[in-house]
Amino acid sequence: MIVNSTAVVTGASSPIGRAIALELARSGRSVVLHGFRNAEALQNLKLEVQSLGAATWTYMANFAIEEQLDAFCDFARECCDGAPQSLIIASSSGVMRPMGSLTRKHLDWTFRVSSFPVLELSVNLQASSIVLVSSLGARMVVPSYAALGAAKSAAETLARYLAVELAPMCRVNVISAGLVKTSSAKRLEGYAELVEKKSASTPASRLVVPEDIARVARWLCDPDSSMVTGNTIYLDGGERLRY
Repeated sequence: MIVNSTAVVTGASSPIGRAIALELARSGRSVVLHGFRNAEALQNLKLEVQSLGAATWTYMANFAIEEQLDAFCDFARECCDGAPQSLIIASSSGVMRPMGSLTRKHLDWTFRVSSFPVLELSVNLQASSIVLVSSLGARMVVPSYAALGAAKSAAETLARYLAVELAPMCRVNVISAGLVKTSSAKRLEGYAELVEKKSASTPASRLVVPEDIARVARWLCDPDSSMVTGNTIYLDGGERLRY
């Protein structure tokens, strides 16, 4: 168990962020929880984390607004008495539409929430281990996922550069997850058919669940992974290997 360690989890009110926060709390870490729209889910998660005996703090912020992101960074550093040991960036949002109906406004919003904060959070907090949660849509074509796919691809590129420029103080890695059964995934075009197809064709014979991502995120924050940096870890049960 990790003792006297602090972690910051953005997007903690989402299913993936929630699973990561609970996994880190079980490992003995104090956790700063960020949320955007769902204050009730964030408060419920705070109670769950506290029930595990871990210290926890919550903060609601819209990362598309630079002032709110800066204020969150100040709050997190205060809670952690400086730089946190771990930063997990699981916050993401964007417009899901076919490319023909995307506008510059849609792209601007998506990049403001899903790409730009990766740079700003990483540089401002400078955690020992930084983990970005991404998806296969950053490299593969998924229906109606063009804006988010492009934003996540940009975020992954930022993570690689950060791994070099923030070294050796910080390690930076990406978890690229396959299709996960979440409420946001249901917004994908042809979601039901996509779930059926991926469940049948993935070598692991099942889809990724948030707890899968949480366990890998926790490992990337542990001393055991001290020489792992600048990597993209594909967590998809082999989904990307089949046409």
